[in-house]
Formats: sequence, C-alpha cells, structure tokens
Amino acid sequence: NIDLNHFFQGDIYGVSWEDMWLSAIVGVIVLGIIIVFYRYFTIVSFDTTMAASLGFPTRLIHTVLTGMIALVCVAGISMVGVIMIVGLLITPAALAYLFTDRLPRMMVIAACMGVLSVISGLYFSEWVNASGGGAIMFMGFLLFLGGLCIAPRYGLLAGWRRRRALVPQRDIEDCLKAGYEQQSSAQLEMGPDRTRKALRWLLREGLVESVTDDGMVMLTEKGRHEAAHIERSHQLWEGHLVQKGMPPEQAHRAAEELEHLHDRSVLDQFDNELNHPDQDAHGVAIPGEREDNVDQDPELMLSLLREGDSGRVVSHRGEPIPGLAPSTLFRLGARDLKTEAWQVWLGDEMLMVSHEQADRLVVRFVDDADVTES
Repeated sequence: NIDLNHFFQGDIYGVSWEDMWLSAIVGVIVLGIIIVFYRYFTIVSFDTTMAASLGFPTRLIHTVLTGMIALVCVAGISMVGVIMIVGLLITPAALAYLFTDRLPRMMVIAACMGVLSVISGLYFSEWVNASGGGAIMFMGFLLFLGGLCIAPRYGLLAGWRRRRALVPQRDIEDCLKAGYEQQSSAQLEMGPDRTRKALRWLLREGLVESVTDDGMVMLTEKGRHEAAHIERSHQLWEGHLVQKGMPPEQAHRAAEELEHLHDRSVLDQFDNELNHPDQDAHGVAIPGEREDNVDQDPELMLSLLREGDSGRVVSHRGEPIPGLAPSTLFRLGARDLKTEAWQVWLGDEMLMVSHEQADRLVVRFVDDADVTES
C-alpha cells in the first residue's frame, strides 16, 4: 500500500526491520560476489575483447553484474526510491573518479562518499523538513560539485591552474631566438605578460641563465643549442621558400611562422636541397649541426658538418670511400663551391670528398683534441 511518490522518493524514516534484513542480505551477496570474482569483473568491464580472448564467459559475467545492480536497486527502493537509487549508484562513483585512477581506491572512496551523502542528507532533511531521499541526493550532488571543483587532477580548479601555468611553445621559442640573436625580449610582439611567463618557464627549465634589466636574455649552453635549432629552422625555411620562387621579404615573414615546424629530418632535407649553405639569404651564418644538436653526439651525414668540425667515421651508405674507413678520425676543411667538394684532413693528408660521397658518409662528432693527438 504505497503511493507513486513513495515509489519515487522512498521513505527512509519508515524503514522496517524486514527492509533492513533485505538490505543486509543483498549487501553480503553483492560484496561476496565482487570479492570472489573481482579479477573477472575488472577485465570484462574494461576490455571485453581481451577477456573473451582469455576464455572468460563475458556474457555470463555481464549478466551477473546486471543482476547485482538489480538486487541493489530493489533493496534500496523502499528507502530512497527508484530514481534516487540510480543517483546513489552513479554520483559517488563519479566523485571518486575525480580523485583517483586506481579502481580499488576508487571503490573505497565511492563507498565513503555514499555513506557521507546519506548521513549529511538525513541531517539536512531534518533541518529543512524535506524528503529524506531527496535530501540525500541533494547532499550527494553538493559533494560531487565540491569534488569537481577541488579534485587535485581532474578538478576545475586544477585545470584552471594548469591552463594558467601553460606556456605556448611558440612563446618559448621566440624568447630563445631573441636570446640567440641578442635582441631585447621587450621587443617581442607577444606582450609583456606572455613574455614574463615564457621567461619564467625557461629559467625553471635551465634554458636561460638570467635576464638583464634591459630585457636581454642570457642563454645557458642547453638553451643556446635549442635556440640554434630554431634559428637554423628559420633560415632553412626561408631559403627553401626563396628557392621555390617566393620573394625574399615575403619568404622572411612566412619563415617567422614556419620556423616553429622544425622536424630535424625536414631541416636536413632542406639543407641538402639548398646545397648545404653556410649563410642564409641575408649573409647571416647558419648554425651547424654541432651547435644545433643538444646532446652534441648525433650520427649524421658528413655533408651536415661545418668547416673546422672534427669527427669519426661510423659507416658508409653504399660503396666505401677510399681513405675514410670506419673509425677514421678527420677534420673538415673548407668547401670548394665550384666542385661542391669538401676538404677532409687526415692529419697532414687531405682528401677531396664529393657532395654525393658526403651524403653517404655517416660520422659522429669528436673533440678537436682527439683528432690533433691522433
């Protein structure tokens, strides 16, 4: 003899001993099944395909899960109603998901939040003289809103703080380039607030040593390598665009945007396409691979080295080059632009290496003292 409102909202103040025993029995059954078959439920819930490949009866496990949910709903209808029981199944779990990614911890937090919702909801219903089921769900909703705001990883406040602390990569690279070109950071177009944020990030990451009062950026060795890579990217993009027929001034402006696309393989392709230039269209020296590379220990083609660089032959791509066997130490000399050949010094002996041969010779940087001593 219950009305429709009782069916929806329940009557938590009128719970009988029979309802309590029913809830206790259902709780023992559901918790027992979860404890015994926890591993199976976890695998089927997160990866049904994997569970099926392992031979688990996925359809039966899904049926058991659905049956447990039905038992919980039936046991809770007389207390909080059919609609509120769905909220109690979802809201604590959603709140727990905001605080952790580990399932066992999530289950404990969800259970605690559910109990807290019930206790606080009962006190609230007494205070405002409202329905017990509705008050419980209202307090659960408030707890969820609070967790949504303050959750350390997925909360709104944490997300706002991450976005506030986020520094665009473009701003970082523009500050590095200003330091490399010995320009004042105050001249950057990004504005003072974004400039200060980018400089703070660079200082924290050890790429900038200090910033002078007039805005000059003092780069560390690591920061200089990063900045050289951006500078080389700009110069090679500009040279590539000019070679394709774009007017120099327009190519310079376009390179200001494209310099942030600095995949090393693409830049090496441009460098080869432009016949490995030492200077850009404005007569400014292009950073070599040694200055560009952060770890200073790459394996690269001899054609990417600059005059004065020292190296050791690693391997050949194709036919061996006479006099340059693997492990041979050398120093790169001047390049003959007419023949497009490099002078390679082996002590007092000089070899001329063609462009095609230089693109096939894999080398590694070494200290100049090692070559001199050899």
